[in-house]
Amino acid sequence: MVRGGPVAWAARSCDLPLYFYLWDHLKSTVYASVVNDMAELQQRVEDRRVLIYNTTGIRERVQRS
Repeated sequence: MVRGGPVAWAARSCDLPLYFYLWDHLKSTVYASVVNDMAELQQRVEDRRVLIYNTTGIRERVQRS
């Protein structure tokens, strides 16, 4: 599907809302400014992943959402 269009949900998949929330959050922080090259993109993704993992309470907030 195209971005912004309908999303086909997999049957009985309880992990999808969690995945969509985290991916959307990661994308919005990674692309907050222009990415100049692939190395910078990879470093930003890794930095944000570590930040999300180490942020106190984020897992609990994700579970509630």
